[in-house]
Amino acid sequence: MALRLKQVPPEEWFSAAIDEGLKRMREHRSDPGWFHPSDAPNACARYHQLAFIGAPGQDKASPELTFMALVGTYIHTLIQKAVGEHEAVFDIEGKLEDGVTRVRGSNDMRILDYDGVLAILDIKSCNALPAEPKPDHVLQLAWYCYLAGATRAVLQYITRGNGAKRRFTLAWHEMRAIWEASRDQLAGVLALTKDGVLAPRTPALKADCLSCPFEHFCDETEKGDESWLELRTSTLRLLSQHSMYMSRRSASSCAQASPTSASAT
Repeated sequence: MALRLKQVPPEEWFSAAIDEGLKRMREHRSDPGWFHPSDAPNACARYHQLAFIGAPGQDKASPELTFMALVGTYIHTLIQKAVGEHEAVFDIEGKLEDGVTRVRGSNDMRILDYDGVLAILDIKSCNALPAEPKPDHVLQLAWYCYLAGATRAVLQYITRGNGAKRRFTLAWHEMRAIWEASRDQLAGVLALTKDGVLAPRTPALKADCLSCPFEHFCDETEKGDESWLELRTSTLRLLSQHSMYMSRRSASSCAQASPTSASAT
């Protein structure tokens, strides 16, 4: 989509285009009816519920953090381009989803590791290499492994400054407990949503509310605003339509694979 910059002096178009692009990166994106691995580390049940129903939000990341994210995206792109044609790479930015847990997302890469085992590879840019994998990153990888049916995850850290690298390899059994806790939390949020019950605020820190994209909307619900119920209704309608579509597609696939239907034609 082309950027349309109004009331900008011709000689400043380049600077204005960069500012507009960074502004768009800070815009909150909604995906009603789905949870996402990148959000899984968030401890707040209310956050997950509002994200699930597509509540309006505003990304509060500072311009500095947004620019750091942009640098990280650039690093990701370079690495994917550099290794993308290697025979070990199974796919890049694979779309993964699960209709039962209502979780979907795109992992960096699926690879065949050195011993031929299918693994999820996730790239994380950082300022300094961590001594151990960060728990938030492990949980994201656990979800990707679950969605892809992989039993191994590779977490590749790379610094933004000098490109120093550190790799951690994790087996599914090492991540299963943290994934099960997250699965149970999201299942509880989904049950509350279906019952029309507002999920409780459960941030890990009170300060987390200040950086939450749903802070204003959440505050309004605390005051009695019930507009979240309208979003809930439309989201559940989407789920119902998706469920009917999947049922029809499954029935169609079974009919096509049936020896009886094959002989009838």
